[in-house]
Parts: sequence; structure tokens; C-alpha cells
Amino acid sequence: MNSIFDVIHDIIGDFKDRQNEYSRDTFFTYKATKRAYFMMCLPYFIGFILGIIFAMVCEFGGAGQLITGEFAALLAGFVHSYFIQKTSFKYAVVRSAVMLVILTVFYLIIIGLTR
Repeated sequence: MNSIFDVIHDIIGDFKDRQNEYSRDTFFTYKATKRAYFMMCLPYFIGFILGIIFAMVCEFGGAGQLITGEFAALLAGFVHSYFIQKTSFKYAVVRSAVMLVILTVFYLIIIGLTR
């Protein structure tokens, strides 16, 4: 027959095991979520950088670089989300609109730091 201390020890040990499993699962889920967000934004940033490089080669002005970079980013991101990831058209458009705002802020920060 188990004493009361053995029962308490088993309960605490079981609770600690569950906490360790939960924290390990949460950590890996958090890392996977961060990676998923990064991979979701990557086509937009690659398209943005390539668009800016194209605009610099064509010697566009500052506003022309912004418009060309953002158009290339939206095109690259939309093509990636709609055709490669096979998402719905509405989801691809909304995601591209959100990234448009993020890329505009990113570009304005770059302009602010370089002038």
C-alpha cells in the first residue's frame, strides 16, 4: 500500500512531466510559427529588393524606385501565395495589401536612415 507521500510525489512528478512536455511543444510551435511568418514574407522582400535594383539600373527617381519595388514585391508575393501555396484569391490579395503597408514603412525607414 502506498503512503500519502508516495501519492503526492507521483502527482507532482506527473505534473512536472506534463509541464515539460507542454513547454517543449510550445517552444517548437513558437519556432515553427516564427519560421512560417518569415517564409511568408520572404517572397515579398525578394521581389522588393529586385524591383529596387531594377529601378536603380533603369535610373528611376526615388518615387519611381518605390513604385517599381512595391509593384515587383506585390507581384512576387501574389504569385507565390496564389499559384505556389494554392491559397484563395481573396487571401492572396489581402496578404499582398498588408505587405504593401509593411514594405512602404520599410522603404521609408531605409530612406530616413540613408539621408
